[in-house]
Amino acid sequence: MLKLIDTKLIDIDCITVYDATRFTLNEAIKYNAENMLQRNGVALYSLLDSIPEDTDDAFIMKGVNSLFAEGFSRKNSKKSALKLNDAARQGFLTGGTVPFGYQSVPVPNTTGEKQRRTLQIYPYNAKIVKNIFFIFVR
Repeated sequence: MLKLIDTKLIDIDCITVYDATRFTLNEAIKYNAENMLQRNGVALYSLLDSIPEDTDDAFIMKGVNSLFAEGFSRKNSKKSALKLNDAARQGFLTGGTVPFGYQSVPVPNTTGEKQRRTLQIYPYNAKIVKNIFFIFVR
């Protein structure tokens, strides 16, 4: 969309986002994009963020909000990765497509927490996988 605006392939007055963090979480990208929008006469509005009318105050407020949002996102990303890695170390399925030759099965839930799943060999498909390896090794 930004390239289309900058190359004048589309002509719009404004972009409205639900939350400024939905525009981008990277402060450098946001700064460059907002400058390009301003050059092209396109205003950027956020429904949740109350930004002052004064352009200097708005510049400071947007920068501070963006830096906090980017920091929060980075910390949240690290926490999520730690939790997913921990679940994988415990042998739980962390999502995605189940590999051919396996099936997803529930793990007995003794803690009352979220129902976890693990992989188990699916005998019928396992035969096919063994045959593929046998043919390949020959």
